[in-house]
Amino acid sequence: MRLLVAADPELARVVEADGVHLPERLIEEAPAVRAQNPRAFISAACHDAAALRRAESAGVDMALVSPVFPPGGGSTGAPIGVSGLTVLARSIRLPVVALGGLAPENVGRLKESGVSGIAGVDAFQRAFSAD
Repeated sequence: MRLLVAADPELARVVEADGVHLPERLIEEAPAVRAQNPRAFISAACHDAAALRRAESAGVDMALVSPVFPPGGGSTGAPIGVSGLTVLARSIRLPVVALGGLAPENVGRLKESGVSGIAGVDAFQRAFSAD
C-alpha cells in the first residue's frame, strides 16, 4: 500500500508520503516533483487520451482514468465505459487504474480492459459510513 498526497509535493515530503497524486491540470509539474524527490511515486488523474499522453510524457508512474461508470458525485464528466477505458489503457505504456462508479456489480466487466488496478471513493465511503 502507498500513501500519496494530492497535489502538494511539499506536504508529501513533510509527512513522508510515498508520493504525489496530480490532478490533470497539474500533470506538467511531474518533472519538478520528480526533481525534488527522485524516489516519489507520481500518479496523475486523466480523463482522455490527450491527458494520458501528457502524463506519459511527463514521466508519471501511473494514471487514474475516470470516470468509467456513472459516479456518485457530480464533479466529473461523462463516463467513458468499458470500451473507452480499454482503448485508453491499451494506448500507452503507463499502468492505468480505473476509477469512477466502480461497484461490486460492475467491476468484473473490467477484467479484459487492460487496467492494472481499480480505485474508488464512493465505495469506501459507503463501506465505512456510520448507518
